[in-house]
Amino acid sequence: MEIKQTLKLPPNALYTKIIDSVLYDIQQQTGKKLNPNQLTNFSYRKGFGGQSSGRVTITANRPGECYHYRTETNRNQYLVGYDIQTVAAGQQSLLTYSEKVVANRDGQQLNNWLSVAILGFNRRRHFKKMLRAMEAEYQVAN
Repeated sequence: MEIKQTLKLPPNALYTKIIDSVLYDIQQQTGKKLNPNQLTNFSYRKGFGGQSSGRVTITANRPGECYHYRTETNRNQYLVGYDIQTVAAGQQSLLTYSEKVVANRDGQQLNNWLSVAILGFNRRRHFKKMLRAMEAEYQVAN
């Protein structure tokens, strides 16, 4: 899945919004309070509710440019990227969100495909709604 969205906030502000959420999640899951320059290659265990959990590894982290991570569960690997480009003389950002799910077993791949086909539209809509909320929050604060 890939989503591209232009947002009315500078790249560093968008990056900060994303990373603040990441740092909060890490602190909730591990009790560790990190700063952004400690994220690359950082790995931690994350619970997803119920009995489900996985290992999250941050694979790329460049301020104002990108944040990528890999989540490994017993069923799948999720490769997620947030890539930020500067537009409109630095006052806007073009965010490219990418997500790839790789099954650990062949039978799981069909299940993944069906899930994306059925739930993909709603996930895209909710993700874009979240981005608009981030943009609006920035506009009010500045």
